[in-house]
Amino acid sequence: MPDDLGPTYQAGKAILLSGDAGQMGRAEACFRKYLTQAPEGGEPSLAGAHWRLGLVLEKQGRKDQALAEIKTAVNLDPNLKPAQEDLKRLK
Repeated sequence: MPDDLGPTYQAGKAILLSGDAGQMGRAEACFRKYLTQAPEGGEPSLAGAHWRLGLVLEKQGRKDQALAEIKTAVNLDPNLKPAQEDLKRLK
């Protein structure tokens, strides 16, 4: 289904977790695309996408942008513990 961006999110997550620095631009594009529409039922939250986008930006050396994305994630979901921990770490 062309409007189901769940696979796009999962592709970005896989790239991020692989640690392949040369592919972080692709991971960023995946998360930015995922954030263009509301997630469907059972799909990852927008907070999760902002958090992972922040991690990608951090790996790219874009700390200020990473911090902004992770702050957005925590604002959207204050219970997202990994994002809270990364926010403390980056400050």
